[in-house]
Amino acid sequence: MDSQQNGYVPPNNNAYNSDSYAHNANNYQQHGQYFGYGQIPHPMVMQGMNHRSNATVLGVIGLFVLGIVLGPLAISQANKAQSMGVPATAGKVLGWIGLIFGLLGLLWFFAALGAY
Repeated sequence: MDSQQNGYVPPNNNAYNSDSYAHNANNYQQHGQYFGYGQIPHPMVMQGMNHRSNATVLGVIGLFVLGIVLGPLAISQANKAQSMGVPATAGKVLGWIGLIFGLLGLLWFFAALGAY
């Protein structure tokens, strides 16, 4: 009796089957996800990560100094990072907060000048 007649198909134990390599290649992480040791991200993702870092640094500095200038720069860097598939929510939020603080500081400055 043939084993394929009753619906049983023996497994393919060939380790060098090209289909198994193609199947394993699909299991790797896609671009834009976090990477562990030994995994190298796509160059565009690496550039997006740099924009995300720049946005965060500019946003934090903009909270304390020149928020009216550094806030929009942080927002711009966060938008560039997001266009490359890298989330940069912290940089964008810090940029908006820095911009608002800068505008409030500017209003306070002009209000103080008007009082004299």
